[in-house]
Amino acid sequence: MKIVFLDRDGALIEEVDDGKIDTLAKLAYKPGVFEGLRSLREAGYELVMVTNQNGIGSEEFPWENFDRVQDALLQKMEEQGIRFFDVCICPHMPEDGCECRKPEIGLVKDLMWDCEMEPEHSWMVGDRSTDVEFGKNIGVRSVFLKNERFELGEELKNDPEVYEVESFLDAVGRILKS
Repeated sequence: MKIVFLDRDGALIEEVDDGKIDTLAKLAYKPGVFEGLRSLREAGYELVMVTNQNGIGSEEFPWENFDRVQDALLQKMEEQGIRFFDVCICPHMPEDGCECRKPEIGLVKDLMWDCEMEPEHSWMVGDRSTDVEFGKNIGVRSVFLKNERFELGEELKNDPEVYEVESFLDAVGRILKS
């Protein structure tokens, strides 16, 4: 199975200053995301959302707030004809040391085996070095979305399996060229 793993905040939807998209007012889609995701599906890729969401379930970020936004996001995707094969969410903080927080692969380890992922035909798209490192850890090529918040480390910039692009549609174009 060909899979495109997609980060959520910063790749599919816009990042926010406080780092928590916990209200519908903060939910804004990246330009070209619907068109791009439809193109990937039409090309035979399954879509898997993989997201770190710091501290869901805490007093500052209750599950109800996350679920309200996540449900609206998935409903909008469905309305646009886009279905995700799976959605994988890590609710832990970086200091928790869990095995499911990107760049660790715990969120998708079983999925990769169960669906017989074809690493040579699969990709990761994200806006942070940890997304690219996650892609490397699961053995797929990665597309880094350039942005003002995060830079791609020099070692990753020189990796022939990592591509830097300006937009989500550029990422889709790179994937479809392969």
